Amino acid sequence: MCIEHLTPDCTGRWERDFSRTRGPWRCGVCAAEHPETPLTGIAAVRENLLGTLLRILEMDGRARILDKE
Repeated sequence: MCIEHLTPDCTGRWERDFSRTRGPWRCGVCAAEHPETPLTGIAAVRENLLGTLLRILEMDGRARILDKE
């Protein structure tokens, strides 16, 4: 399953309103939405974890994320 942002270069995190039983996954930056299913949940959590790992590696100097200009 692939979830996509509204713009290809968006680096926002996927969020969901967990106070509701089933709510959409929404990007905190570009506001892209995908319905809650087991597969979209896995894809969103996986993308968030990979983004966190990249930020950790960048802070450690092992990876460099290009600045948007």
